[in-house]
Amino acid sequence: MQAVGDFLIVFNIETSKISVTLFLIFLGLLYWYSVRPFSVLSRCGIKHPKPVPFFGNLFMFQQVRYSVTKEDQNYLQHLLHFASNWDGVLVLTFVYYLGQTPVIVVADPDILRQVLVKDFSNFPNRNTFVFAKKPVSDCLLQLRNEQWKRVRSVLTPSFSASKMKEVDSQNNPGDPLVQHAQMAFINDFFKPVLLLFCEQGDFLQLILDARATEESVPLEHFDTSNDTDEIGGNNQETQPSGSMMTEDEIVGQAFVFLLAGYETSSNTLAFTCYLLALHPERQLKVQKEVDDFYTRHDSPDYTNVQELKYLDMVICEALRLYPPGFREIDHDCVVNGQQLPKGAILEIPAGFLHYDPEHWPEPEKFIPERFTPEAKASRHPFVYIPFGAGPRNCVEMRLAQLEIKLALMHLFHNFNITACSRTEVPLELKSLSTLGPKNGVCVKISRRSK
Repeated sequence: MQAVGDFLIVFNIETSKISVTLFLIFLGLLYWYSVRPFSVLSRCGIKHPKPVPFFGNLFMFQQVRYSVTKEDQNYLQHLLHFASNWDGVLVLTFVYYLGQTPVIVVADPDILRQVLVKDFSNFPNRNTFVFAKKPVSDCLLQLRNEQWKRVRSVLTPSFSASKMKEVDSQNNPGDPLVQHAQMAFINDFFKPVLLLFCEQGDFLQLILDARATEESVPLEHFDTSNDTDEIGGNNQETQPSGSMMTEDEIVGQAFVFLLAGYETSSNTLAFTCYLLALHPERQLKVQKEVDDFYTRHDSPDYTNVQELKYLDMVICEALRLYPPGFREIDHDCVVNGQQLPKGAILEIPAGFLHYDPEHWPEPEKFIPERFTPEAKASRHPFVYIPFGAGPRNCVEMRLAQLEIKLALMHLFHNFNITACSRTEVPLELKSLSTLGPKNGVCVKISRRSK
């Protein structure tokens, strides 16, 4: 019995040693797993703040909440402060780890031009939602690589300037789509305004027409900010389409338009009305321009609304102050002499670019004249990107601009909008899927006496 007892004691000791050894091995492997991804940037020779296992550099920003306007400016300044600390030089490109994923923040307009246009093949995909299900997983924002390219090539001609001329922009308020969408947005004034005076049915018709089309456009024509097919004529090359969109892809585009695109347009409408309520002298200029328009035209369309130059400047300035709104590196590449690793996320802080005093004197002020033709020509084009840039910019950009203009024309032709006791100054913002007013926009609307 003594021998058995001694054996059990030795066995327990050995088992304990093995358990401790296995536990230490487990801890070692867990630590290795937690820090192994952090070698990605180091292997490329990219300096970065020291990350914490599993969490990366999240704690570095615990006092900084991400947004895309003034808070976004503070956010990037916070990043650049750290960049100067560990690199010795203040730069407009910074890297950090979001958990275990490397993130490259680019606020240099020249580098943005390179990654969004010239080297687009290295950055073709957006950072997607891993758990997205249909129909969201079939929308352009989620599609990747060849599937995205196929769907975008079919959709792009449907949102060309020539197609916009065919849009029946004054929709029937009794349309079932309008009535059902109004129910979803019953507590928001600006969203039903869009539904009543703009093109929700037209959007769905454009999508359905795109499915039936036998034409598509090549990658170099994906950028809808390029005006090569603008009012002067349609110079856009088309080519036979390899395949049509599936029903799931059609539903995906419509679904995201109503939930995301529609939300951004209504927010832009709200922000523009808010700014004009605070600046009545500029509102008078808009009203005069709109009133003059109706002396020349019975109704607006895509062609004649281009005459409203000041209204366009007002909308552009509103989008600068309140931009709507990552791109993933597809494979190892070199940008501006620096190697970038595959799988890193490219982060573009639109708010910082839109508030950079180097390009926008007195950036917090509402000055529509920043967008005169002369001012735009003198400014770097990549410091203003409310709709993105390059082949993956917003395919519905022209449609969004048209609907916003039509809604504002109707409002300011018939109403005055003024600040009231409930108008927030400054406006408190929220930034979830899109930037919007946290507590809504409260203004006073009264009918104009003509």
